[in-house]
Amino acid sequence: MVTNNEKQEFSNRLNLILDKAGVPPKGKGRQGALADVFGVSQKGARKWLEGEAIPETKRITKFIEIYKKYGVTGEWLLYGNSDYAPDWVKGKKGEITSPPVGVEPNAEWLGHLEEWDGTTPLGDDEVELPFFKEVEISAGSGRFHIQENNGRKLRFSKLTLKKHGVAIDSAACIRVVGDSMEPVIRDGCTVGIDTGKQNIKDGDIYAIDHCGHLRIKRLYKLPAGIIRVNSYNPDYPDEFYNESDGLSRVIGRVFWYSVLL
Repeated sequence: MVTNNEKQEFSNRLNLILDKAGVPPKGKGRQGALADVFGVSQKGARKWLEGEAIPETKRITKFIEIYKKYGVTGEWLLYGNSDYAPDWVKGKKGEITSPPVGVEPNAEWLGHLEEWDGTTPLGDDEVELPFFKEVEISAGSGRFHIQENNGRKLRFSKLTLKKHGVAIDSAACIRVVGDSMEPVIRDGCTVGIDTGKQNIKDGDIYAIDHCGHLRIKRLYKLPAGIIRVNSYNPDYPDEFYNESDGLSRVIGRVFWYSVLL
């Protein structure tokens, strides 16, 4: 829950940027200009300017892109970290100081949730990734393939994928079945797979084709071409396979997974 104080501090920083950019002074002129740029009502723009609301993530991303020439960063605009404040704004109203010495922040404000469905247009920074399920090819083949799950898609920020080095055409989402990766990845969770990353980095999570079964596991490379397959759930013992036997194939590295408590 965003507090009223956080909304007002965001408003202070927003207005500082608009002052610097020469946008008309506070009032109907400013809210009208902001509404035109972001395709929202003047009432919605007024709420941002007067500390009654904070824009959704895609609009904040667009705002940063438009005003980046003034040194605007998400770290400063969103939660006021003075380490990322533009030089021209140091010490002005709206700046929030860094945490006290010895206090280490371990979270970052990313914005509010937005309601959307298949008819909602994609934002400028959004991309839809296909959602796959495992299906049988034919009896006795011992192999599998994956196909799109009734056209379902999941939305991701292009900036987020780029930040994590994930190419859009190499990414897909798969549903996890079973409890072997609990409590980290639970039964029914969705994971994002980067099929462009198949080289094993010890301790990372991968999707693998193991004897015709699609599995999500932690992998480790051991000497003599041995692969250690590890589950988070201690009830499942480690498994060991030789790369040369052809029984296992790395499909891609897990770059994201969902968890609902």
